Amino acid sequence: MTRPEWYDTPAMLLASAEVESARAHLETAVRDSAPRVDACLASANQSDSPMRREP
Repeated sequence: MTRPEWYDTPAMLLASAEVESARAHLETAVRDSAPRVDACLASANQSDSPMRREP
C-alpha cells in the first residue's frame, strides 16, 4: 500500500511530531499521577469515608 502524496509534506510531518509529543506527555502524566490516584482510592475506601462504596 502506497502512502498518499500529502503524507510526507512538512505540515503532515509537523503534525505527526506534535501528536507523538502529546502522546508522550500524556503517558508521563498518567504514570506520574498513578500513586495519587491509588492513595485517593485507598482513602475513599476507608470505613469512615462518605465516599466508601459498599461491596
